[in-house]
Amino acid sequence: MHKLPALEKDLLITLALALVAFVLASATGWVALTREPDAHAVEAQLAILMSRTVLSYETSDDPTSEVIYAYVGDKTPERFAPDEVVGKRTESSWTRLIDDGASGGGKVTAATTVYARPTFVSRDDGWHYIEYGTASEEALRQYEARTHPLSLLHVPVAHAASFATINDAHILASMTATSTTLIAFNSTQGTSTGSSIDTGVFTISSVGVSDINLKGESVNIYRVFLPFDTSSIPSGATISSASLTVFGTTSVPFAGSQVNDGSDYITVVETNEADYATLVLADYNNNGSTITNPTEGIAAAGRRDVSSGGFATSTGGSPNTSGQNTFTLNATGISWIKKAGQASSCSASAGISCFGLREGHDATRTTVTTGNYSQTGWVQSEYPGTSDDPSLSVTYTVPFAFWQFQDY
Repeated sequence: MHKLPALEKDLLITLALALVAFVLASATGWVALTREPDAHAVEAQLAILMSRTVLSYETSDDPTSEVIYAYVGDKTPERFAPDEVVGKRTESSWTRLIDDGASGGGKVTAATTVYARPTFVSRDDGWHYIEYGTASEEALRQYEARTHPLSLLHVPVAHAASFATINDAHILASMTATSTTLIAFNSTQGTSTGSSIDTGVFTISSVGVSDINLKGESVNIYRVFLPFDTSSIPSGATISSASLTVFGTTSVPFAGSQVNDGSDYITVVETNEADYATLVLADYNNNGSTITNPTEGIAAAGRRDVSSGGFATSTGGSPNTSGQNTFTLNATGISWIKKAGQASSCSASAGISCFGLREGHDATRTTVTTGNYSQTGWVQSEYPGTSDDPSLSVTYTVPFAFWQFQDY
């Protein structure tokens, strides 16, 4: 019988062992890939999930993988500090009012604590902490199937959300000139810095232009800033419609008459201040894509005429719902709404939508006749109660894979 040389024999043995190892490894991998999640563990995790209000989680293709999810935790203190302005709290920040300006100088000082990710969530019974847990993908799928059965039919679900403004304000530019109305108006409209800023000193603010003849031409132009935290809208959502609502009230100069020349309207623009939480006078010109003829977030037909009462003002001498003005956003305006993770034009934080109001003469660089005005008032969020606060209403749908959940 012919015998293999020792070297060849060892080589064959090595190859055979390698083949066996390869087969075993492949089988092990196949078993791992087809392994079913542990039924008892899934049941236990599902029981915990059903006892919680889940806010968000990320999906994966592996039913056995561990997924981090966010849920509604314990209630927060009513105030984190005695001087906290609760109405300014958002999912990722809270604000203290250090000085309301009443002590002198009219300058408001506030301090805002901002968190890197959503930390609080507002519920019907008040604010709660957002807490985090882990569960298998399979447990979360079963949770979604039980709580949102439409997701099994792959039906996109529509949501309607309303957002309150988080630091509404106006910046006023005022200029007195000894020359003509045109020069005074153009100088005020084109100036790079405002004269005064209101972020809460007054509860009734103005928007518009006034030209009062007092020992020369005194021109006042008010521009409004309305930021909203819309980061709770999931990044995969499709926004179908949106509207911006402000409540008007009487706020006019002490002399002159309201003009009616076709430019006396209020329109919606996008603002681009560096930080909505700390407006500065230099932000006066950060209201609109351009100073003159800025891009509008509404159709021309949706502008609110001031002289004809198209911009409603409240009746009865104090702000109320009779002064409601709702601007329906066009496609451009809708594109200004920032979803989770989207960069903002007025904040370093993602998901902040930056809206503003401009009056027609200001927006088109059209003078107001000497001694007259095109101006109206609007109710700030600092006004007692919340029914008259500026708000942004958004209707959107999310794919079934995300449902109402958002990736944090």
